[in-house]
Amino acid sequence: SEPVQRDALLESIVGYYYRERSEPTMRDAFYRYADMHIQEAAGVLEEVLRLDQGRAEALEQIARIYRALGRWRAATVSLERLVKATDDPDAVRAANLQRAELLEQELGEDEKALDAVLAVLRVDPEDREALEASARLHRRLGRWDGTADALARLAEKAQPGDRARMLLELSEVYERGLGQQPQAEEHVARAAALCS
Repeated sequence: SEPVQRDALLESIVGYYYRERSEPTMRDAFYRYADMHIQEAAGVLEEVLRLDQGRAEALEQIARIYRALGRWRAATVSLERLVKATDDPDAVRAANLQRAELLEQELGEDEKALDAVLAVLRVDPEDREALEASARLHRRLGRWDGTADALARLAEKAQPGDRARMLLELSEVYERGLGQQPQAEEHVARAAALCS
């Protein structure tokens, strides 16, 4: 009985999409179904994507489902496809940051995570969340120039207390990572001035 229901729902969703292009109807039906059967919902979306590979809404939903199922690689692939399928800058930003998080935290692929973060920064060089990820990833990869650049941009926009902390962190990067003692001392002095 359940496979028959799944097939009927799939037929209904695909039918609505191709007959009426009625996105809210497809979305509402999918959400009701996804709440009950997440694994089957992935199958439904995979079928929708088989019929229309660039369907941004389906890519976003299937990435969410893959995350819930712990299928990290499939989620990152879906998010990468979403970036290419949508013109919505907010959706592209969110997909790149989610992809970076999965690549860094779940798959241990810091280089690819950094690429996703840098894609966000190419669009908005002041994106705080992307700058924080950039500093962390550059540091982990031993790329001190990138670490220093991200920290400096973060410090520029930070409140005085946070700015002082970031300047001290930047000082450490200049001293230990880049071997540039004068710049390290300059950042310590700037941090001290903020605290006085």
